[in-house]
Amino acid sequence: MTTPIPANGRRTVLKRGIFAAAAAAAAALAVRPGEQRPALATLPIGGRESIELFGRGWTAHADDLKFGELPKAGERYAVYGDLADGPNGKKVGDFASAVFTLAAYGSTVEMHTLNLTGGSIIGMGSGTGAKRTFAIVGGTGEYTGARGSYVVEQDIYGFGGTGTAKLSLMLTTEE
Repeated sequence: MTTPIPANGRRTVLKRGIFAAAAAAAAALAVRPGEQRPALATLPIGGRESIELFGRGWTAHADDLKFGELPKAGERYAVYGDLADGPNGKKVGDFASAVFTLAAYGSTVEMHTLNLTGGSIIGMGSGTGAKRTFAIVGGTGEYTGARGSYVVEQDIYGFGGTGTAKLSLMLTTEE
């Protein structure tokens, strides 16, 4: 005799699956040893600099959301795509995030990874709307000790957008 899983148990399993999918997407986009990526020549190492990056192919994914449907409070999803040096520029890295919806239609907490040549920049924040400000909480490789903040303007594909983004970073790194 089998006991059915309660509805809230299924939801927990789905949420864990979405989080695992976000983690898998971030791992899949990570720079692997020996893999070469185009250099981001304008990104400073040691100092404070304002930098613009552009997102393309930014897609939201969650197993239980239909295309164009916005997430409800408590739902999680992943956003991933390319980073470029201009609106139609060359690819300089990858973007991946895990997003947790706090309230219906847009209030979220987000964890971002910007995988660039030489390492990654990690950001976190919360907000609502298409334009949000995030804190740079650290980095890896050449970006160890990175700090600062950045503004992201997103038009995410999957929520009815064009899949584009603009990131304006104010970045400080160790020398």
